[in-house]
Amino acid sequence: MSKMGKDLNIKKQQHLDIQRRVVAHKTAESWDNIPHVSIQYEPDITEFYQTFKDVRERYREEYPNSPKISLNTVLLKAIAQGLKNAPELNALFSYSKKSKTGTIKQVDDVNISIPYVYDGHKDITPVIPKCDKKSIVQIAQSIKNLGKRVDNTNITQLLRDTSKKERLSELRHGKLSVIPSLLKGFFGKQKVPRLKGKEKKEYYSIPEEERLTPKDLLTGSVLVSNIGSIYREFRGSIALLEIIKPQTFVIGISSMQDKPMVVKDEEGEKSIAIRKMLSFCLAFDHRPADFAHLVPFMKYMDKVFADPRSFFDKYLLSEKKKSENQASAKGQEESSLKVS
Repeated sequence: MSKMGKDLNIKKQQHLDIQRRVVAHKTAESWDNIPHVSIQYEPDITEFYQTFKDVRERYREEYPNSPKISLNTVLLKAIAQGLKNAPELNALFSYSKKSKTGTIKQVDDVNISIPYVYDGHKDITPVIPKCDKKSIVQIAQSIKNLGKRVDNTNITQLLRDTSKKERLSELRHGKLSVIPSLLKGFFGKQKVPRLKGKEKKEYYSIPEEERLTPKDLLTGSVLVSNIGSIYREFRGSIALLEIIKPQTFVIGISSMQDKPMVVKDEEGEKSIAIRKMLSFCLAFDHRPADFAHLVPFMKYMDKVFADPRSFFDKYLLSEKKKSENQASAKGQEESSLKVS
């Protein structure tokens, strides 16, 4: 055992709680098994951001009771559509070191896991399902509902249930190495606290659609971590994120920052201007994917940032028109029934 730190005065000592144990296990497993490749993608979002502010303000005026539409919500929609152009990244991967064989399973839906902060400093990664099939407003509503469900969730019990489900699944597939961690979760000094008796009964009586369940943590196809939404004053960029297997791709979004850039006018003349830049860390598992698989995703994102009006017309304003048409049709139907 190392002697490093033996002569230091220890202020406080504590065992890892279940949230830190889950993070420690998942990240260690990731670095032990996955060869990461990380790409820094930094598009100019000046026009995109201005269009976003204009469209959001207009939408708020017309629909004051609509869920809050944030830049993060809009980016989740853009990312979901981008992944439809790069299906190899929205995939699950399994690999055997022993046989040197593997399987890539492309996922139909883009289910995005997002870090959600609770208790001020801890976070979990619940899933926003089918972001590719949702409008921007529907994603915003899902995030709003997520907050209510987190409030109704005993996070320790949720993580305990999720960890138990994963360990038992691994046991059924013959992975006996999980037995020690499974036993330590139930017995010994570091066992995970659990609900009992009346408290347990009351908790599980809460309908599943009103609280989080293991399904909300285990059905993600890609993780998107937006540090900029938590710390807007952050200056710098995310260099690397761990990929949580069996996922093959993870995205880290930094804060929007003003930077001097070389721009061209309509005549092709170059000048230096202050532009709004947004840095993305795009990390993928190099076993099932190469850089070429990432190109269609970045090209789609480039198109969105270059022509934001078309994007918002399709995924926000068209939904507004659709809702108005549906309401109009419903009103006509009710009027017709009254006349009949």
